[in-house]
Amino acid sequence: MEDWYPPVSPSVRRAANAWARRNGLLIAGLREWWFDVLSTLFPSVPDRVAPRLLDALARRRHYLAENPYNYSLATTLDALYSVSRLFLGRTAGNSDEGRAIAAALKRRDPFGFEYLSRFEHYDEMLRGSFAYLELAYDQRTGVEVAALARVTREAYRLTLATELVPRQRVDKVLEAAGDALAACGRPGSAGITDASAVFRICLDNLQRFKRELYPVVLRAIGSFYEEDDTSGEKRQKILEFIDLRPSDVLTVKRFAAAEAERRERQLAEQATIEIVKVEREKAERVTERFGAVLETLAALFPDSGIEAVDQQPYLLPYFDDRVFTTSLPFDHGSANVELVSRTDPIAVILVLHRIVDDLLSAVDHYALERLTNRTGIGERLAQIKTDWNAVYTTHFQRYVRLLHELAKARADSDRRSASAANLIRSIEAEITQLRGALVHRYEPSGRARTGVVRGPELWDLVARLASVLADVNEDLNQDLGRRKDPVARKIYQELGSRAIVEYSEHTTPGTVMFKPVTRQVRRYLEARHHSSIASIPRVAQLFHVDLLRGVVNLYRYLTNDPGSVLRTAGERVTVAGDDERSQWSRERDAVAGAPDRLQIRLGEQLLSEYTDTLTGLRTKNYYLQKLPQRFSALAASGTPVSLVIVDIDHFKWINDELGHQKGDDVLRAAATTLRAAVRSGQDAAIRYGGEELLVVSPTPLAASVALAERLRDTQERQVASEELYAPVAGISSRNGEPCGTFSIGVAERADGESLEQCLERADRALYQAKRTRNAVCVTTLSTGGEQRFEPYDLFARSRGGANGSASTDTDGSASGRASARGRDDADATAQPPDAVG
Repeated sequence: MEDWYPPVSPSVRRAANAWARRNGLLIAGLREWWFDVLSTLFPSVPDRVAPRLLDALARRRHYLAENPYNYSLATTLDALYSVSRLFLGRTAGNSDEGRAIAAALKRRDPFGFEYLSRFEHYDEMLRGSFAYLELAYDQRTGVEVAALARVTREAYRLTLATELVPRQRVDKVLEAAGDALAACGRPGSAGITDASAVFRICLDNLQRFKRELYPVVLRAIGSFYEEDDTSGEKRQKILEFIDLRPSDVLTVKRFAAAEAERRERQLAEQATIEIVKVEREKAERVTERFGAVLETLAALFPDSGIEAVDQQPYLLPYFDDRVFTTSLPFDHGSANVELVSRTDPIAVILVLHRIVDDLLSAVDHYALERLTNRTGIGERLAQIKTDWNAVYTTHFQRYVRLLHELAKARADSDRRSASAANLIRSIEAEITQLRGALVHRYEPSGRARTGVVRGPELWDLVARLASVLADVNEDLNQDLGRRKDPVARKIYQELGSRAIVEYSEHTTPGTVMFKPVTRQVRRYLEARHHSSIASIPRVAQLFHVDLLRGVVNLYRYLTNDPGSVLRTAGERVTVAGDDERSQWSRERDAVAGAPDRLQIRLGEQLLSEYTDTLTGLRTKNYYLQKLPQRFSALAASGTPVSLVIVDIDHFKWINDELGHQKGDDVLRAAATTLRAAVRSGQDAAIRYGGEELLVVSPTPLAASVALAERLRDTQERQVASEELYAPVAGISSRNGEPCGTFSIGVAERADGESLEQCLERADRALYQAKRTRNAVCVTTLSTGGEQRFEPYDLFARSRGGANGSASTDTDGSASGRASARGRDDADATAQPPDAVG
């Protein structure tokens, strides 16, 4: 059973055997000397091994059955294998116990664990080689030196890999291993001592066999070296023969260095994991907090990636080539702006600043002041608009020109000169200084920059605008149409005739007043409401102000919050690379293929799987795929959530008697009633089934019951009075039961309750409401079971609880007022922990 072995020259063979005879080694006896003599005349004479070496190498006895000093090489390796596995816990019958032993040793002596691990592997082919040699010895069959190749290689590999560990250190390893075994109750102290003694003797045996096999090694490396030769050439040849890398040789110093490197790498990996975790949590917080406005921006600008703004998508090519193509607010020069890299904080800032600029400049600030009757709002907004425009020149234009100078300086062939290096550092310092004027406390190096940046600090300017819009929100918000106070009613009435945003002026391309973002808002509203912008003036005005406030709050977060990704961009200044430049090229090609892709994709977005084409409400797919995440986020934040499920009474009668076209008309009208009652950007209105509609609202139960009763009452009045419902009212009259009206079930999420569980309770309430129809029933946790609106209203009044109370006007209809809505609605659009849709 011969392993691979290189051809051996007769001279090396004779020199190796001569050295062996001088040193009394077992490989060469009298017969082998005679073969060496013959090899001078006949080079093909077999290179045989003396039988006594075979006996010393391959004789197999159990290591506990004889004196360790008399072990063969095979038994020595068996003993090292068995003892090392004992100390490593590998022989424990109980795997848990074995892991405990290994863990105890690792904690006590990591180096010892590594050292013993070198002895626990035993190659099955090596066992086969020993069996072959033992059989050859027993049968007195001649064996050539080549048959010892594998045995020699494995013995040398194990010896050289471990022999540099001092014996005193080995004693400490065995002591630590014994303590680990004893701590786990295996075996007795005598057994541990015996095992340690056997291990030490076997190490001595390895050194003895290493010397016995040295002539085999000399043949393998094809050269003769004296045993005490310490040349690097000899060692390298031996290491190549046994396939052992220098780094595989175990030393205390090398292990300590490797452990230190491993710990550093582990810490770095852990830090990376923590950073990724923090970034993921940060992204989740941003998505939850600004989810509504990000969804709206994604709908306005399909395929832009702006919904992932916290991950710094490369937005510039999209917005420069598709959105702001004819209305660039500053002369940045196409070559210069294309030098802005994806990771540069200004890449996101340039886009958001222009979006806000577009929406803000479309607002007539003095008309806003007259509408809200808030003195000073117009002047404050006028000053902010002036400062907003100044930023383009004082900050942005200067920034991109500095990037151009930096790219040129870095590309200079003489950039290694001291003057070029100083120029580059000077430009980088100025860019970092500018970043400090854009992002609050942007000091990545921990030291303040010298110099003065002209113009307003952007982060402060954004915060000022957010403050003004928060004041405006007290008067103009999605609840305006439902408020009953005289001031709110007056504002709501005037909003229909006194526009604060003149869409006709700002949405015509080619005109001086053209605003591309405002045009997208108009397209979005018209597609969503299936109406012209002129027919929905109040909806359009409120939506515009809400969107502006939401984007500004997002902008404020990115430029002011300590957790913002823009604050952690670092001090390094980079210019765009090949990937960014190729994205500009792809964007231009895409725009060339479809000049108005924004309008095309916007239509697709609004008619997507999440928007029902008949009613304009969210689809069942939205309920299944998107809503559970929002529901869980609201639950985690402690925000109350209520479900309002609406069924159109006897809708089947309408389809059967009036036809499906009339049924579609009724369903569309019902959806319009629903959309008018819910708060855009906060409540989610869903077409859950055929004629079943669902509202998910982040409000306490009392407020949602009031909403449900308001819906029921409104629909009852419309069925009785509107021309569309006249045939439906006739069906109701003929059959003596309500038809086309609403039966509604309401439930509030209980602690630990899932969306499906809450819906199941709301559905039970709906089932009770449908017993009489044209009714509202609610499932309460306080009383248990389902109640109609009237007894629930009395119950809520009597409790006067913190969850709010629904009151009824003198005409019997629910006003829907709530004493406490459970949150501050002032920032609803931009605070999606309180927003569902």
